[in-house]
Amino acid sequence: MNKNDKTIVILGIAILILASIGIYTWVPSESTAAAPTTDDIITFTGTYKDTLPTAIKVSNENPFLALIATPIAVNYDDEGMQHIIPLYIENFSEPSRAVTRVESMINKPADLTIGCSQTKSITDISLELAETYWEQSHAALLIENNQTGYNLGVAATPLATYLRIPIIVTDDINQNVQSTLEELSIDYVFICGNISNRGIQKRALESPLQILDITKSVALDRFNDIDYITLTNPSDTLTPKVINTTTYFFDGRVNSNSFTPANIINMATGGLKGIPTVAHHEFDIPASYEYARVTIHAKNLVDEDISDTGSQLMPMFYDPEGNWLALAFTVGGIPERDSSGEIVTDQVTWDTIIYNNPGTYTLNVAGQFITSNTGEYEIEVTVEDLESAIVPNMPCLSSIAPYLTSYHKGILYADADFTFVGDEQIVEDPSPGVVFPASNPELIEYSNEHTFKIHESRIMNEYCLGISDL
Repeated sequence: MNKNDKTIVILGIAILILASIGIYTWVPSESTAAAPTTDDIITFTGTYKDTLPTAIKVSNENPFLALIATPIAVNYDDEGMQHIIPLYIENFSEPSRAVTRVESMINKPADLTIGCSQTKSITDISLELAETYWEQSHAALLIENNQTGYNLGVAATPLATYLRIPIIVTDDINQNVQSTLEELSIDYVFICGNISNRGIQKRALESPLQILDITKSVALDRFNDIDYITLTNPSDTLTPKVINTTTYFFDGRVNSNSFTPANIINMATGGLKGIPTVAHHEFDIPASYEYARVTIHAKNLVDEDISDTGSQLMPMFYDPEGNWLALAFTVGGIPERDSSGEIVTDQVTWDTIIYNNPGTYTLNVAGQFITSNTGEYEIEVTVEDLESAIVPNMPCLSSIAPYLTSYHKGILYADADFTFVGDEQIVEDPSPGVVFPASNPELIEYSNEHTFKIHESRIMNEYCLGISDL
């Protein structure tokens, strides 16, 4: 090896040593600094750039999107003056008429649209929003990208709006997150969930009540009074696994049971023609289906102007013991309409969940028609074997709770323990049958005990009762 070769080797080793030092210094050790106190937190604040939007539209595909948009949509300056813009949560492919109607009434089209894509993760989106709309911030709210993180993050989001700090959804503080924190000069992070933290002071937010207490202190400092509290259940984002599915199809024709002279005569003679006034169908819930969700989708195919006559189909649902479980009406369903608003398909979708009660169930069908003596129908019954009975009636409604709370200068309590159904996770030995007390009297006592426990809790006694005394 000649002299030049030795020089090259030495330089190479030096470069590797410098590179390893660089890598080591980027991943600092766990911070041992004391967590910020409530008095410290009250002083935290962020500064926005002059690029705030006039309205925001977020996709309903991910509930975290509404959370990260909330501190941009509603916040307060140093004098407590409110900055508020519309926040629309929408199904981008099939927007609800209620949402589009509100957009039209408010007349502030969204100039910021937030939706997940194949190229951007929820972490990428939250980092991009933080860098786009914040000049700097003393702190940030970090939420773990899972159900535990969401449960806590919903409760903590009003805190972010009052402090004017960004929300970042992430599973760890990786290089991209670290870069954004440094760019915005963020010294502290609030953490919802199990997110490892290195080199920066933190305050772990570990329970809804702890978050409520901190938010209360900040809100009182900012507004001097609190007269608004929101209760929400973050479990409304849960979707149980579907293990198996069985589908049944029924169709037929029934006599009208409307009490017009023509229909009364037709009901008397219809049976002779083989057309029943009440049709009868049966389907099974298999023995292996512990939590069976039964969904009935009924279409009224009568040949008359339903918009004018108000005709309807009425499916009636009975369990194997003959107990009446439901009576649905297509007049109470959501019809398919044409561009002029006229009804194209009169229909209703109804469902329930049944625990550990297999057997043969009955579906009776009747119809009320005005100008027709008879009417045709189609019914699809879907029976799904679910992993759990915890299914939200209004999915992800909790994601709008922080926006409403912050608008009213209030505090928010989000607790998954609000959930009650006849599920083994909640009731030790639930009674077989429908998992809702309204259709299963055996669950009423359990439901009452569950409700009384919530009413007697600290949150109800200290916050919901006499809130103006805070």
